[in-house]
Amino acid sequence: MLIIFLLSTTVLLTNSSCLPGMLVVYRLSLRTEWNEKTFPKQFPQWRPSAQWSKTVGYSHSSSSSPLFSIGSTVSEGVRQFAETGSADTLDLEAANKTFLDAIISPPIKQGVGETTTTIFVDTNHTKVSVMTKLVPSPDWFVGLDSLDLCSQGVFIESVTTEAFPLDAGTDNGFTFTSPNWATQPRGEVFTMTSTFPAHPAGSFNYPHLARLPTLAVYSLTKLREYTLLQHEVGGRQGNYTAITE
Repeated sequence: MLIIFLLSTTVLLTNSSCLPGMLVVYRLSLRTEWNEKTFPKQFPQWRPSAQWSKTVGYSHSSSSSPLFSIGSTVSEGVRQFAETGSADTLDLEAANKTFLDAIISPPIKQGVGETTTTIFVDTNHTKVSVMTKLVPSPDWFVGLDSLDLCSQGVFIESVTTEAFPLDAGTDNGFTFTSPNWATQPRGEVFTMTSTFPAHPAGSFNYPHLARLPTLAVYSLTKLREYTLLQHEVGGRQGNYTAITE
């Protein structure tokens, strides 16, 4: 009989990949700092006021394609989400992707706020890719591109990453409330800075600043860690699972 125990554990390794059979739960948090004092240019006051879409993404392996990559063009699903906040096409595209956990976190209904959710990673799916749209905006978002939670053979305890505004390369608008103006052909994802794009009317164009103030921060904190252990008992096959926290 085959008995499988799922036990909470802390593992110390020296190799670069994490121990086989690991399952780890993380809390994913997004803290946003989009306010009129810090970002006064064309700050959206109404219809709609400054806010954030839901956060979407997945945990995946190194061989899986991420949601987006800076310097690359995006899929139709990412274009739709970056422009409208709708994940309908992204959901359809997910049917052709291999991933462990589909990530969804509630929207933030104002410019300054926080949203959290729990996510799962395992030994074969250690990377996390997510994106959150700025509302309103032409095609602007913040996100994580294949953040690896396995380092030096262990799943990291916590990580905090500042998220800079990204342009999906699908709309030419340069202000938060610009009308739709499709980029043809579709451009590449790029990071927006205080000086790029250089258009003086750009909502994030602050050439007197060395860098943009903090707009958003993603944090991941490990909550639980489990190891899958297999034991053969009595020469008979069977499956039993136990979880100890």
